[in-house]
Amino acid sequence: MSFFYREAPLYEVFQEIERQYNVRIQSMGISNRTYTGFFRKGNLKETLDLVCQPMSLTYSIQGRMVTIK
Repeated sequence: MSFFYREAPLYEVFQEIERQYNVRIQSMGISNRTYTGFFRKGNLKETLDLVCQPMSLTYSIQGRMVTIK
């Protein structure tokens, strides 16, 4: 299953990642940012890399909590 976005608010992308991977995402400094791209459901780290790296965001995973800066 793939999810495609075109200039979508970044918080909406993170909400979908939360639903697909059963995690909670805490994000800082992303207001008014948009995302154009995609991710495939599979590996959480690969998904976070696809979304975060192009936007120069970093993340950490602790259990079911993901923190994005």
